[in-house]
Amino acid sequence: MAILLPCLLSAQSLHEGMVDVGGHKLHTLLMGEHGPTVVLEVGGTTPAARAWRIVQPEVARFARVLAYDRAGNGASEPGPAPRTARRIAIELNALLAKMQPGPPYVLVGHSFGGTFVRVFAHTYPMKVAGMVLIDPTPEQIIAHKEWQPELERMRKESDANTEGAEIITNLEQARDAWPLPAVPIVLLTAMKNPENLTHRVPLKLFFHQQFASRLPGSMHLQVDGFHNMTTSQPEIVVSSIRLVVDKVRTGTR
Repeated sequence: MAILLPCLLSAQSLHEGMVDVGGHKLHTLLMGEHGPTVVLEVGGTTPAARAWRIVQPEVARFARVLAYDRAGNGASEPGPAPRTARRIAIELNALLAKMQPGPPYVLVGHSFGGTFVRVFAHTYPMKVAGMVLIDPTPEQIIAHKEWQPELERMRKESDANTEGAEIITNLEQARDAWPLPAVPIVLLTAMKNPENLTHRVPLKLFFHQQFASRLPGSMHLQVDGFHNMTTSQPEIVVSSIRLVVDKVRTGTR
């Protein structure tokens, strides 16, 4: 895939705010002016300002782009339990309803953020114009023995009112979030892992290939890089987002 941005450019103006989504407020970071609006969904609990510090200002050069902290993360206020993907989708919809302009949206989810993006897209298909999934967590791991100890550890170490406590439920909800809207989709698979986890790459790739095969017209790219490509290879992420945005603007898949 061609690299469109050989270097980082100066940041665009940033509008920061707190938006009430029904009893608690979510922290938002908004940049850019041109539609469609790109919505950035972080993978873990890293604050959005840090997770998207490279990607967001570059996307803002060609699209309006919103990053936000889910409830209980970053600068956002805690939200009601349980912190399931379906609840998070409802809260994101409430947040977007207060932003201008409105839909359609291009959803971008990194890692576990892909879980939340998929549930939102299934729940509100008419509001979604495109998707970019950045090395998303495959829901098949909940039935795979190799991942069971790690999933159980994450669940036990998480506070009751956090997304981690609902990790299995959230993956199940992503699995059940079908069909997805027939929109342009780019799926990125990181082909490198830390040395002690390299054996997982072929299985993850297989799961991603299975998923892409269910999405006619989608583009699946294998990236010679690590999982956290939003900071290690941001040019690939930005190029993928631009590809989807261009397709949305021209009405092509």
